[in-house]
Amino acid sequence: MKYTLYIILLVILTGGCREPEVQPTGPALLVNPNMESYEEVTKTISAALNGFEVSLSEDVFTTYSIVVIERGMIRGINHPPELGRDLGRPSRFQLILDGTDCVIVDEQSGVHWPLTNVECVKEN
Repeated sequence: MKYTLYIILLVILTGGCREPEVQPTGPALLVNPNMESYEEVTKTISAALNGFEVSLSEDVFTTYSIVVIERGMIRGINHPPELGRDLGRPSRFQLILDGTDCVIVDEQSGVHWPLTNVECVKEN
């Protein structure tokens, strides 16, 4: 009985010594954006869209943590525009703070792309 109590106390005391797992802390905004951070965000979102070129505002992720990219109509001699509306869903990306890392998340697929040349803070 005495040894059982010691074992239980030992398990309880050592259980609190583990390092906590880093969980995403939530939506984030860019801090001190510059041309380098803008280019990294643009290239990352373009890569997420299988290399399609995107045009983003220079203040991307500075006011809102979400960016929505709608599909453009394909136009040209070999690819005339389709009739009617494009009923495909737009792509949604969110900037999150994961520990100390800034990460872009594709909300549809859940795929994460870490950013290296940016600084961000948790969105209020």
